Amino acid sequence: MKKDNKADRFDLEEKIMRASWILEDIRLLRDRFCEENFTDDELDNFLMAMETIYTHRFDDLDDMMCRVFELNQYAQTNFDVKREQPRFTDDEHRQMDLFYGMTEDSKKFKPEHGFYNGRNGVWYGN
Repeated sequence: MKKDNKADRFDLEEKIMRASWILEDIRLLRDRFCEENFTDDELDNFLMAMETIYTHRFDDLDDMMCRVFELNQYAQTNFDVKREQPRFTDDEHRQMDLFYGMTEDSKKFKPEHGFYNGRNGVWYGN
């Protein structure tokens, strides 16, 4: 890893490859278990050791992924954010109200005022 605490995709690839070592460790356990008669205690110790090692290995992989993609504690915080949202002016509000009114008036189906029969083109209601 670089001295400036930055990581790149090659560092991440290396960590992913190391995580795949679990498969080799499982093969080793299977082979040893078949060759030697492990006691339950020996088998449990072996499995607990694997669990501890791979817990740390996957935590390390997760940390490397966060560094590469600048997530969590590695995220950039010096970006410019505008806190104020754009607002309509009074003129824009009037234009939107006019447009909304024209749109509503041109609708053929107005259930709150009556209804339009599309077959015969007759409006029933107010």
